[in-house]
Amino acid sequence: MKKTFLIIFCLCSTMILQAQVSKTVNVTAGGLYSALTITERNTVTNLKVTGIIDASDFKTMRDNMLVLTVLDLSGTTIAAYTGQLGTSANTGAIISYPKNAISENAFYLYKSLTTITIPSSVTSIERNAFTYCTGLISIVIPSLVTSIGTKAFFYCSGLTSFTIPKSVTSIGDGAFYGCSKLTSISIPSLVTSIESSTFYSCSSLTSVTIPSSVTSIGEFAFLNCTKLTTITIPSLVTSIGNDAFYGCSRLTSIYAYPSSPVILTSSPAVFSGVNKTTCILYVPIGTLNAYRTANQWKDFKNVEEFTPTNLEFNSLQKISIYPNPFTNGLYVTGLNGISLLSIFDLNGKLIFTKKIQSNEYVSVKSLISGTYFINIISGNRNLKMKVLKINYQ
Repeated sequence: MKKTFLIIFCLCSTMILQAQVSKTVNVTAGGLYSALTITERNTVTNLKVTGIIDASDFKTMRDNMLVLTVLDLSGTTIAAYTGQLGTSANTGAIISYPKNAISENAFYLYKSLTTITIPSSVTSIERNAFTYCTGLISIVIPSLVTSIGTKAFFYCSGLTSFTIPKSVTSIGDGAFYGCSKLTSISIPSLVTSIESSTFYSCSSLTSVTIPSSVTSIGEFAFLNCTKLTTITIPSLVTSIGNDAFYGCSRLTSIYAYPSSPVILTSSPAVFSGVNKTTCILYVPIGTLNAYRTANQWKDFKNVEEFTPTNLEFNSLQKISIYPNPFTNGLYVTGLNGISLLSIFDLNGKLIFTKKIQSNEYVSVKSLISGTYFINIISGNRNLKMKVLKINYQ
């Protein structure tokens, strides 16, 4: 009995010691493997890296440090790398990896990792960067990141919360596919498209904020998000892919902001699995008959009109769009950070869109003479203005 107890005690002690093996190392690009002994590569669970790293160092972490659970890269800079020793699945091929990026497949199938701190200088998270990291619980995305790649967090089933920085302009296909513990998400205002399968089977997702900048929602985007109770479709949306809300069985309300129903003839199962008897479809005032006769929208038994409201800038006088009337282009001043400018004709059709910053000149020389509406989205705030385009003979 004592011998058995001693063996169990030793095993438990070994496990505890393994769970607390920490290491701090300073490296130059490509030097992580040689900076650690074979014992350290096999036993270190908490690793802090400083200095310069590249895609080959991500490969070392992924393929040679299989018990790593906590990783701190906040003191590193990620250099560009071209070669055969990176993280690509195309083994043996010479691949170029960009600087300031979590490289493609960087932590693919890395199931032990639970926490990672990313360098503040990172601007992109490449495709499959954290695919199948089923133990990843928390991750902080730096404020400079502008893109999240295809399947970047595919099946990160342990991820419970995630904040997408306001700087992000694009989110790839299937970026959060299968993140079954993710409960809420807010999409930044610079994102204009929700791609295919972005939140596929995010079965714990109870709330999602879709910004008014979004113009399209891809197929399977929210498929089997079974805990979603309400969804808002922004006014600029012109296309919704097939099965976009398939299986969203707990939806009780849908707020559709488009002034005319999005045409769904090429997407035959957008709301399949939604209870169209109990779910209330809210549509803008004056559009009730249009929605009641439109493909798939007409399947909802409860359709009610509402008055869409827009949050305006707190200090409109600080925002300037000039000249008005204009000929070849416009100046926009007084904005904070990157914003989205859209121009609509009098029928509400989107004819021009561009990401802008303050004091930027926007060339719209190709527009014909006439009256247009300009809409600027900055954060969660909107500015609307009527302008006149003049073409001199």
